[in-house]
Amino acid sequence: MQEKREIVRTSDSLSLGHFLGEPSLVSPATRGGGLIFTTGYVAMNPDTGKPETGSIEVETRRTLDNLKMVLETAGSSFDKVLKINIFMEDLDEWPAMNEVYKEYFPTDPPARRTVQAKLIEDYKIEIDCIALE
Repeated sequence: MQEKREIVRTSDSLSLGHFLGEPSLVSPATRGGGLIFTTGYVAMNPDTGKPETGSIEVETRRTLDNLKMVLETAGSSFDKVLKINIFMEDLDEWPAMNEVYKEYFPTDPPARRTVQAKLIEDYKIEIDCIALE
């Protein structure tokens, strides 16, 4: 088992710190003790470097796609996710978010917490996760 913390590096286009204009502010993910911890991701488009805002379905899909790419860069996958934390601007959109979520975790989903929160800029959702390596 790994005893020290390691930063998981991604391309600049998938780095939330780079997206926010503060590359040294946040790491895409960290690894330690056989686990991977992602930062909270929002609906940023890694191809354009711009927000991909819109409906909760659009933002949820983009955010989960970003997390999937970060986990794959770290050598993990959604099949190894232990816990997901979801922060939503409006919990009335919870049913619509869940429909998209079920596309990514159709069976045996990980433990999950969903809370209402004021998010940066005009994003509707932010998601982070903890996964096995």
